[in-house]
Amino acid sequence: MRLSASLPLIVTLCASGVALAQDAPIGLPTLIIKDVKGLPAACLPSGEAPVEMQGVGVGTLEGDWPSKEWAIVLQDHAKPIVLKAGECVTYRQTLPGYKQVGADQPLEVGETYAFSIVRTNSSLHWTDRLHLGVFCIDQQPGGSRRYLPYVQHDDGSAAYPSCGRYIGWKPAADGIVPSGYPSTTRQPDD
Repeated sequence: MRLSASLPLIVTLCASGVALAQDAPIGLPTLIIKDVKGLPAACLPSGEAPVEMQGVGVGTLEGDWPSKEWAIVLQDHAKPIVLKAGECVTYRQTLPGYKQVGADQPLEVGETYAFSIVRTNSSLHWTDRLHLGVFCIDQQPGGSRRYLPYVQHDDGSAAYPSCGRYIGWKPAADGIVPSGYPSTTRQPDD
């Protein structure tokens, strides 16, 4: 199976794992979510090895591939762009050699999204080929938006942002207890 044909499966498996798991997916490299000129951006953390990008996408955790929000994939015979530590890809960014797939729908306030980058190396296990960042959108009183990340910790917990909803990760003490968190589950330690 060609990598571009397997891209939908990879993203679906990852999104399902994030949305349904009780702990954070093990071995998934995390992207840093930032606001770049009023748009969400996914940045490769410092210390990470460079990533040859096969595809990039932003979609809801329950969504299909290609996402109705936004996605781009490397065109046949095009040279992949190499993202280096500290560099970012912005939502709706146009990159040479990549084509947009999906419907390109706007992002909604209050919704949780996954920003994913898929490596070109098809010999790696899918968890080593996928980099993921999860964020939600908060609307400010003046109308501006903030893109707030879910921050994973080494112990498998996550700091949920104020606009966040429960996505299966145990809440960390440095975030909120999100809406939808099972009441039968013990609250995080303070």
